[in-house]
Parts: sequence; structure tokens; C-alpha cells
Amino acid sequence: MIALRAIGTALLSCLLAQAGAQTPAPLPDLDLWDHGAVFTTELDQDGHLLVAGLFTQADEQDRSNLFRLLLPAGEIDPDFSPAINGPVFSVLEQPDGRILIGGIFTQVNGSARSNLARLNADGSLDNSFNPGANEAVYVLSVDGPDHLIIGGSFSQLAGQTRRGLARVALADGQLDTTWNPDITGGGVFAFARNGSDFWIGGNFSQVGGSISRGLARLNADGTLLADYDVNGNVEGLSFDGSGRLLLCGRFTSIDDQPRGRLARLDSLGALDSFSISVNQDIHDCRSSGSGVLVSGQFVAINGEALSGVARLSDSGAVDPDFRPLVGGVYNGTPDSDVLVWTVRELAGNRAFIGGVFRQINGETAVGAAVLDSNDGQVDTVIPVERPAEVRTLVALPDGATLIGGSFWRSGDQVRDNLARLLADGGLDPDWSLNVNGDVLSAGTLADGSVLIGGFFSRVDDQPRGNLARIDAGPSPAADPDWTAAANGPVLVIEQDALDSDRAYVAGSFSQIITDLPHARGRMARLITSDGGTPDAFNPAIDIPNPGFEAQVNDILQLPASGKLYVAGVYTQAAGQNRLGLAAFNTADGLPQFDGSFNANANNSVWVLQDAGDGESFYIGGEFTSLLGQTRTRLAKVGNGFAQWTPTTTGTPVAMALDGNGGLFVGGTFLNLNSVSRARLGRLDAGDGSLDTGFNPGLAPGLVWDLSVSPGRLLVAGSFLTAGAQSRVGLAGFELPLPDLLFADRFQQASGPRTGEVFADQDIAAADELRIECLAHVMRSGRDGRPAFLRSPGCQE
Repeated sequence: MIALRAIGTALLSCLLAQAGAQTPAPLPDLDLWDHGAVFTTELDQDGHLLVAGLFTQADEQDRSNLFRLLLPAGEIDPDFSPAINGPVFSVLEQPDGRILIGGIFTQVNGSARSNLARLNADGSLDNSFNPGANEAVYVLSVDGPDHLIIGGSFSQLAGQTRRGLARVALADGQLDTTWNPDITGGGVFAFARNGSDFWIGGNFSQVGGSISRGLARLNADGTLLADYDVNGNVEGLSFDGSGRLLLCGRFTSIDDQPRGRLARLDSLGALDSFSISVNQDIHDCRSSGSGVLVSGQFVAINGEALSGVARLSDSGAVDPDFRPLVGGVYNGTPDSDVLVWTVRELAGNRAFIGGVFRQINGETAVGAAVLDSNDGQVDTVIPVERPAEVRTLVALPDGATLIGGSFWRSGDQVRDNLARLLADGGLDPDWSLNVNGDVLSAGTLADGSVLIGGFFSRVDDQPRGNLARIDAGPSPAADPDWTAAANGPVLVIEQDALDSDRAYVAGSFSQIITDLPHARGRMARLITSDGGTPDAFNPAIDIPNPGFEAQVNDILQLPASGKLYVAGVYTQAAGQNRLGLAAFNTADGLPQFDGSFNANANNSVWVLQDAGDGESFYIGGEFTSLLGQTRTRLAKVGNGFAQWTPTTTGTPVAMALDGNGGLFVGGTFLNLNSVSRARLGRLDAGDGSLDTGFNPGLAPGLVWDLSVSPGRLLVAGSFLTAGAQSRVGLAGFELPLPDLLFADRFQQASGPRTGEVFADQDIAAADELRIECLAHVMRSGRDGRPAFLRSPGCQE
């Protein structure tokens, strides 16, 4: 048997090399696109609009996170196209026409810039300005003729300690060492200036060591002038024509006075009587004639149905004429998942809105549009998009494959985050099921249905909270009897191998909700015949430190040995210290924590793969030590631990056995065993050596999931090319093996491993990975700022 395996492995390498393993199969080759996002705008001196966010194209023209909209024509400026490799949260034009940008990026026009840069008026990089911030920059403001004030979540700027707020010279970016408000407890998201008055908003708790929560007024020298107590973050600030300060965000009180997400201070800084009732966050608020323009996630103000944008009178009454319907209407209610990040009034009775949405007034409008400010009708649509990501693959009994991820269309066919591939890899033209958010995991249940998980609230126009059971056959539909929901993203789904009426779900949730909420620490076992009601299993996966979010990335069942292994980003399981990997005994029904197993990993674990002998398994993650031995991000637990010692500098995220002694590994890495392998490679399952004949080369991004079947390897991720050919998020590779070598040992890897990170956290060390961590725009995060799916390699 050993000799046959060696011959088979050698033959595989030979066949792959002869077949040109770097070339992907003709199918699948989908033109997949995801929504982009617009976060902010700035009117320039010529009356045109600078539009910033997270996108790679605007109106089908290549634009990297910033473009200029020529007004009143509503066309993209063909001569302004800077290349910024990460999201832009703030854009500001200087009096001399140069443009300042802040966000989370590491390169501008190919040159290194850390979250802060200045462009010339034509979009070229200004080389004289490079202070650099170590974390996100959210807001910028020119301070007189000589200085720039910078706000964000950074702790260093221009190489020196500056927390949340700093001032630099406009001329050359030199840090002003005399100005240091020292923000603690959170970041700064908004500025407003009226003469000498300078106000800051955010989610901070102290300024210069003095208590001031969410809102503060500063002296010219940066010291605290007036403190406030806002019980939620402040995201928008602006003055009206009477010198009154508007503030908006996700608060419900100011200085113990009830104010729901929008409030106003008089010219002396005292809270006035202006008050509204709004059901969700307001992200932007601006003076508009005698009233206020607001945008956010709300669907009702003062009990009146709206959808993310509204105009209010000076007294807070809703303008009855300006009611654009952003998103759709479901069961008579506006779409609650609409997210309008910014609104701005334009000349000629028009208004611009930008955010994360797909339609306005029933018309396709992806992320940005100009409206008639009188009646809210669409004037101009400026679609902003970015390449899709495919997160999960599920092989179906008829040879088709279900793919889930972050996308809204394939070519001109709408596919909302879920699609079906035919057996040949082509898109099924007749299969469509609407999911209004990211599909991050999926698994086939014992009855043939499919359970999907992710970060969504509606499937097939039915309310579904991050979990849904569907019929994935030729006539797709959501199961009307499924009731279980999760209060956070669901990242892993697996049928219980020992009980056909149970399924495991895991992720970063803390509750499974049916008729009542059931506390479950990032993982649960659901009774599938009872609409997903959880049984008593609660592994209590956690990171007890405040501000850190635990998540489960993968699970592995080994029924023969009665074990269930749980991998993730955590420090406790069942109340016991376990870093990234824990075991549960399953032989006696309800899984019980296995106190005898402790892998002693020194960092998180992202993927588990059954080795096929019933008791051993491969693991990948961010660890460099396991079981007291050096293991660099890859290891085998059980039989062969000592002999299996491959290494990689990136993070393995997906694995799949090929059925012939090989193990496919995908992730963020650029090498395996010190040999160049871009995000995908094949190791010998026995000794960990590298297959020199398999080197497809994926770029950029990462691999999220793998699926192996006779003759084919499917790869899902966030890449754009495979084998130097265009493949957006999904590629197939032929495996030309003789049938006798398969022996029915093919396996599909488990679902994708992903989670949540917020733009104000430390993202990553390597430049390329640092940007890849910002995988996809989600709803607003815990602090109200743009939130992103967490990629492996990103640090809390």
C-alpha cells in the first residue's frame, strides 16, 4: 500500500505538470461583482464632487476608492484617477486645490503611504507630505493657513505618540509638538468648526485626562474647553446657519437628557429642545436651508416610514415631499438593511447620497446617486462596485455546486450572495434565491436540504437572522418552517455525524434566537426537525477581555474516536483556558468538554482537516508553537505529528485531501516550505513535502474554501487571477488522475472561516495582507464606523 501510494503521488505530480497545472479550467469563469461603498464626499472649489469610499470601479470606469464627479453633468472626471489600495473615509480640499485623504491604506499611486496622504489637483501624489498614522484616519480639518487637524483611531502619527487626534503642518506634514489633546477610550469620527470653536465627536471617553464622552469642545491649543456626556458614539457634526451645532450618531441621551440619535446645541453649546424619534443610527447630518438632511440606517422617523435618508424641518418634522425609497419594500416595510453613509445638498435643487444599497425608488442604483432634492426622484446613478468574494462551496448530489459569498451580480444576471453552478462549472441561468447579506457558510443536512449562514436578515424575502434552511434544487426556496436565528455572523455549518436530526453552527454569535433567546457561546447544536431550536450543548467559547471578540473558525468531527474539535480565535472554552483549539467528547450524546486535550497552541487556529485515519487531523492557523514543539502555522495532530513539519509565512485558511496522498492548502501565504506558492499549494499528506508540479499562483487576496471531486478542484476566495488568467473569486483546476487512484476518498473542505473586524482596530503587519483584511463592507460596526469581515492574519 505504501509503495502504491508513493507511485500514485509521483504520478499525480507528473500528470499535473504535463497538464499545465497553472492553467485554470475554462469553467467556472464568472464575472462576479459586489457592491462598493461610498463613505464621504467633498465639494471642490469648482463645484465638482469628490467621492470617496471602498470600490474599484465607478460607472464602469476603473477608480480606486476615490473619484471626481463633474457637476452638473453627473459624469466621472476622466483625468482624475488616483490609485489608493484601501478604503478612504475622509477627503478634504485645501485652499490651494490639493486634496488630503485619510482612511486605511498603505499605498497611493504605488508609493507607500500609511492611512494619510495628499494628492495634487490632478490626482498625482504630493511627495512633500507624508506624516503617516498607524491606524485608521476618519476625519480631517484645515486649521488656519498653516495646520491640519487629523482625527481617527491611531495611537501614533508621524512616528510619535498621538492618540486619536493630532495636528501637523500643512506645508510638509511635520507634527505640531505643542498640540496634543490626547484622546483615550475610543476614536474621533467627526469635526465641526465655527470661527474659533472646534468640536470633536466620536466614541472616546476622555480628552487630556478629563472625562468627556463622545463630544467635546476644544480651545485653540487643543485643551478641553467644554465636556459632555453622550451615551453613544457621535458620527456627524455640522453647524447650521444660526450657529447651532447638529450632532448625530447612535446615542440616546446627552448629559442625561433623552435625545435619539440626532440633537442640536445652541450657539452657547447648551442642548436645545430639538428632538426626534428615530429607530436606528444616523451617520450623517447637515444643514439644508431651514432644515436638516440626515442619512443612516433608519426606516422610520417620528413614526413615519422612511429608508435611510430624510429632510427634517427646523422643528424636526419630516419633509413629506422628499422621501426617496432607498432599497426595496418587504412585507410592506422599507428594507431595514439599507445603509446610507453620507448625504450632501448640491446646487440646482439636487442632493447626493452614498452608501451601501442597490436600488432607489425601484431603480437599480448601486452605492451612489444624485437625486432631485425637492421630490427625491433619481437624477443620475453612479454605480460603485468592487470584485466579488466567494466564501463557501457546497457540492450538491446532482453534480452542481452551491456558492455563497459577497456578490450581487454575475455579468448582467442578478445573484444576491448565493448562486448555483451547473456540473460543468457554468452559472445555472434559472436558479436564483435572494439573500440580502453575505453568505459565509453552508452545509448539506441529512434530509438533502442546505443550511446557509452568514450576516443577513432576509432570505427569499422572508426574515432570517444569519441562518436559513433552503431547498437548493432546481426550484430554490427558503424553508418557511425554519425559525432559528443567530445574533452574530454564522461562519461554520456541519451536519452532526452521529445524529441526523442535529447540525452544528458556529461563528461569532452569543445567542441563538427562536421564540426566546438562548445563550450560546459562539457555537450551538440545532435540532433541524424543530426549526433549528438549539439543544443544551453550549461550549462557551470566549475571550473574557473587554473589547475582544471571540469566534469559531472551523469544527471537525471524528466519530470513530468520539471527538469534536473546535478551532478559532479565543482563549477560553467551557470556562477553561484554551487558546484557539479545544476538544469535546461526543460518544455519550451531548458533547462534553474534554479536559485531557490541550494542544497548547500559541495563537489562533483557522482550519481543521480530517487525516482519514479516524483520529488524526491537520490544522492551520497563526500559531508558531503546538504541543510544545515549533510548528509554523501548519501541523498534524495525532499520528505523524513529529514527521509532518511543513512551514508557511502566511495563514492557512482552507484544506482538502485529494484522495491520493496529497493535501491542498489555501490561505493568505505566498510560500510553502520556503518555496514560492501564492495562496494555494499541495503538500504530501504523509511527510509534508511540497508538490513541485502544482503551482497555480492566485493573486491578490486569499483562498477561503476548497472543494475536491474526481477530476476537479474548486477554489473560492477573494483573488482576481488564477494561473495568470482572470478569475474573480472562483476558479477550477482539472486533476487528470486515473480512476483507480481515487478509491472514493475525496473530501470537501469545511466552510469558510471569517469574522468581524472594525476599521479602527490594528489590521495587520504586512502591507498586502493589511489591506486584504478589509474583505468586504458590512453594516456599521460596534462603534458605528464601517465594519469589515475579518481575514486571517488580522490582529485584534
